[in-house]
Amino acid sequence: MYMQWISDASVGDGEETIKKLFKLAQGDYWSVSLTLQYLKFIRNTGDTTELKRAMDKAQKTLGTHFARGHEVWALCRELTTDKFDEEEAGTKLEKERAIRELFCKQMQLPLDQNDLVMSEFRAWDAYNSLDGEAAGELEQASKRQSKVFAPLIKKLRGFEARINAAPGTEDAANPEQTWTQYLNFVKHRVAPLMANDKATEMSELSRQIVVCLYERAASVMCLSPTVWASYLEYLESDKSGDGGNEKLDVAYRAVRNVSFDSSAWSELIVEMERRRKPMDEISEFVRMELLARSSPPTMDQFHFLSALLTWCDVMRRHASTSIDGKSLEDTVQQVEALVGGVFTECEQFMTKTFPDFLEGIKRLMEYRSKCYWSLMPPGMPRLMPATVKKVNKIQQVWKQMLSTPLGEQTAAWLAYFEAIQRTGTFSVTALRAAVFDEAVQCAKDSPLALAEAWVVFERECGDLDNYLRARQHHAKLHVTVPVTAVHQPIAAIPQPADAGDIKKAKNSKKTKKRKASGGSEQTTPKQPEVKRAKSGTSNASSDSAAPAVSSVAKDSKSTQNVAQKKVVHESLTNEHTLFLCNVSKDATKEDVEALFKDIPSLKDIRLVVKTRGDRVKSRGMAYVQFTDGAGVEEGLKLNGSLLDGHPLRVERSRPPSTSASTPGGKSSAGRESTQKNDPVTIFVGNLNREKSKEQVTEEQLQVVLQQAMQSAGELVVVTRVSILKDRYGKLKNYGLIELAKPSHVAFCLNNADFRKMLFKK
Repeated sequence: MYMQWISDASVGDGEETIKKLFKLAQGDYWSVSLTLQYLKFIRNTGDTTELKRAMDKAQKTLGTHFARGHEVWALCRELTTDKFDEEEAGTKLEKERAIRELFCKQMQLPLDQNDLVMSEFRAWDAYNSLDGEAAGELEQASKRQSKVFAPLIKKLRGFEARINAAPGTEDAANPEQTWTQYLNFVKHRVAPLMANDKATEMSELSRQIVVCLYERAASVMCLSPTVWASYLEYLESDKSGDGGNEKLDVAYRAVRNVSFDSSAWSELIVEMERRRKPMDEISEFVRMELLARSSPPTMDQFHFLSALLTWCDVMRRHASTSIDGKSLEDTVQQVEALVGGVFTECEQFMTKTFPDFLEGIKRLMEYRSKCYWSLMPPGMPRLMPATVKKVNKIQQVWKQMLSTPLGEQTAAWLAYFEAIQRTGTFSVTALRAAVFDEAVQCAKDSPLALAEAWVVFERECGDLDNYLRARQHHAKLHVTVPVTAVHQPIAAIPQPADAGDIKKAKNSKKTKKRKASGGSEQTTPKQPEVKRAKSGTSNASSDSAAPAVSSVAKDSKSTQNVAQKKVVHESLTNEHTLFLCNVSKDATKEDVEALFKDIPSLKDIRLVVKTRGDRVKSRGMAYVQFTDGAGVEEGLKLNGSLLDGHPLRVERSRPPSTSASTPGGKSSAGRESTQKNDPVTIFVGNLNREKSKEQVTEEQLQVVLQQAMQSAGELVVVTRVSILKDRYGKLKNYGLIELAKPSHVAFCLNNADFRKMLFKK
């Protein structure tokens, strides 16, 4: 469209008009074709300074395009050659250095046609040898391409083939998933290779490679909220950027493309606050761009509520730093003027647009009362000596408890937070320092649940800097903390109504195993300890003269085996070990080692296998052990990397939970009561039907639950969501949701909105 527009404008309009059109096009989406056309247009205008600036920008942006970046570099070399030939001002040496620099810059990037360009570079270098200082640059570029980028080129070409798949193929059926995998691979495998280079320009190039791929994904999947949310998250977490308005510009574009998604609006409003935009400008933007779109509404009631709450957050934070009332009456008036008016607008909008959404009105009123309470000055009775003594005693008791192993549990810290918050004597800063700053260092069982509680606290009470800090901590954990605990037992999950067949199938498999082991086991009396012993079981019936001694000996040997296995498992699941799942069944130990070989502290790798006679088959899991925590952090960055075409899931290793065992961690002696209900896990069925085109993902299931519960007036913290896959990688028809508190389970099950939203999904 832009190319046709520019073509029409070139007939009668001036150069400035055409330049504005090019700038407008580049502001919307990155296009190789438009960039090439713009460079040729600038060359024809004769503006040398503008041409140099345009070529530099093209090299840093679309010059990193894997499939077509070589076209940008080729045109830049052509234009540079023409410049020296036409001006005849520079020497042959300057011309040679300029062209060599372009060749070397291109060879610093992993591009599709670099093997052919490398041959061109060699041929050109053979006839251009005036620069004696350039000796070795060709070999260095060749080494970088062959040693660093060659192992990645094949996989990058595979992703390019998938995103350009023909209609009707499997990859074309789910392009969003393909783009997400491609982005993860480039972020965690390609960009780190370049960022490891100490040169500043290499670190910037690694960032531009990721940004270029996000721009490509946004141009193809412009209506995908997932792509825009991931793009904005990357720009926020990226530390190498210039800190300018790049994220703000992308957030504006996200709102224009996915105006039906509240996350885009929330990111834009927060980013406007972050860039110090005046509060009047932010409020006017919300009124004109969001509230004015009420007929018909651009979003449903849940998305509108989320965006409006973000607006209220911004105004509350502004009021907390702007109110300077000298008396209580002055403070009340300022709070009402700064915050009350915004809440009134939001409540009136929701009442008019969604009159049946009473839960949304309730949520706004509750938050309004919290804002009033936090912004009003505290009363004097709180500072009475008796109150101070009580509070100090409460703190002392809790600190003693948190110094025990209970201090490693998230639930203990959240209970501590509720206890001291009820006293009403702690400021926001004191609460943050006493609870969250320490809890994020100590709590180990459910860090994601703690992070969610911290985000809610900072959103409702904290300032912008601490809210962004909590959100970044939550985003980091959302990547590193496992969503699906594949390596942990799930026997503690309550059985659904139709789970009897599953249990019977498991029992039938166990029966077949007992039959296959021979008849000696059938004639032996029921002794669970003897059955679980893997060695010496065949002697149980032959040594009938001293059955007690035999039983004791075997029990002792079995105990030793269990103890040895426990020691081995603990050595594999200590704090310096990662757990890998979704490993290709064909992958070897050497394949996994090749993936982590660049981490200096790599210690050991162990594949989890199962043995059937002489056959050894991989279970699709592995442990990777390091000598320090830095290696673990580097290994976590490889989450989503491809190994033999399978995206790996990399997470911290933990010992299995004892919740599925009998009390005390002891094994059950019989087959009854081997399972007990987990009070914090919900089973959700009928999610993904066989012939359904849309598949419910783990992220969608979590969002649905939290939106429904938030609208119902309850903050539900989700620890993890699990939707298992079959052997072909297809999502199964049921999912598991683990919550932070048992009280949340009953609330969710009794809430009609949650069931309705699941049915709509």
